[in-house]
Amino acid sequence: MPLTSTIETVFDDFGPNQGEIPNGGTTDDDTPTFKISFSSDVQAGDRITLEEIVNNRGRFIPSQVVTSEDVARGYMLFTPPTEGNGHYSVDSIVNNSTGVMGPMSAAYVFDIQPDSNSSGGQQITETDSNHTLAGGAGADTLTAIHGGDTMTGNGGADHFVFSQLPWNPSEITDFAVGSDKLDVSALLAAVHYTGSDPVADGYVKFVDDGHSDTRSPGTRRRSPTSPMASTSSTSPTCSPPRTTRAPTRSPTAT
Repeated sequence: MPLTSTIETVFDDFGPNQGEIPNGGTTDDDTPTFKISFSSDVQAGDRITLEEIVNNRGRFIPSQVVTSEDVARGYMLFTPPTEGNGHYSVDSIVNNSTGVMGPMSAAYVFDIQPDSNSSGGQQITETDSNHTLAGGAGADTLTAIHGGDTMTGNGGADHFVFSQLPWNPSEITDFAVGSDKLDVSALLAAVHYTGSDPVADGYVKFVDDGHSDTRSPGTRRRSPTSPMASTSSTSPTCSPPRTTRAPTRSPTAT
């Protein structure tokens, strides 16, 4: 497909802890830099635009011109103007010099929080060899990718992220109602959902699994005594024993 682009990664170059911000991670850098690769038909003079959904509100970042140096190395480094704190879902779009627009890229999701690295929290992401994700006493971010994980926050206001539709269920062993956050915004962004209530809009459904467990997309939370599990505004609110499932067929975005 012509004029394609991909957000390969996002970099934090501010504060004591710098480096790559994982998809679904957290940063205190309010001017993160995006590494955006593109297809071989993109030429110098074409433009790349970032589209952001910030706290469920969409906006476009002014485009950046592709240079001959970008073409030679196959990617662009794009640093937007100063961003505010919040939850970000960002994708990229190529426009060529004749006005032809390429397809929207997959979304890259992260949070900007002030002094997020000083909270003692860790950023832990599933790998092929690690499916037991355990945080510490701080506000940790635990990110599942393909599922089959056992996720334990171990105290603090933890952030459990599902960055892709999981192949297998994962289990959160100690979800704390009112402080921890279950984040499925990347799954919603993948089907270009821009509304404010994914349950009412039919993108997330609740189904009783009959085992007194609470399920979200590929997760199971064992909490038969808890009356409600409240999540962030970008995630559904669940009442055990119910199942939150990402749609098996992507609805048409409006």
